[in-house]
Amino acid sequence: LDCLAYAAGGPLHVLTSDRAAEPLPGCNLAIRRSALEAIGGFDPRYGAGSGTLPSNEDTEFIYRIVRLGGNVLYSPDAVVYHHHGRRDPAVLSALRWGYWAGRGGFYVDYMRRADFRVLRMASAELITRVMVILSPRSSAARRAEQLQILRALWHGARLMLRHSLRH
Repeated sequence: LDCLAYAAGGPLHVLTSDRAAEPLPGCNLAIRRSALEAIGGFDPRYGAGSGTLPSNEDTEFIYRIVRLGGNVLYSPDAVVYHHHGRRDPAVLSALRWGYWAGRGGFYVDYMRRADFRVLRMASAELITRVMVILSPRSSAARRAEQLQILRALWHGARLMLRHSLRH
């Protein structure tokens, strides 16, 4: 299984750690057909229009490849320019909310499967965000941002739990 993910800034490296999928968006993703077929494609519960989670189809896909022992190469030197036309702050805020909600759903999805790697990923993220909120050195704006992210993570977790209980 091979997957090549591109973003801007740094050397090519192979992702093999438990946290491999955590920071990696697949917005410029090239996937071997064999990898796509081997893991059954993208999970239809993730992504815009899925009816369950608004995002994280790429992170979930990459995580499955890593989990099955596949190779994921990350090349931050490749740059793709994409004019998405989003300029309204409210639209951008909603987009970011959706990304974090998708992440919360991803965490719950895999924790329900007793995936302890994802439990460690989620725990590390939650602890880090709570520590920023509790830190007296954090600005009010930074604390508010972290609190908003925690709310979005929780929202996505609830969406995935609700979906799981119905199916």
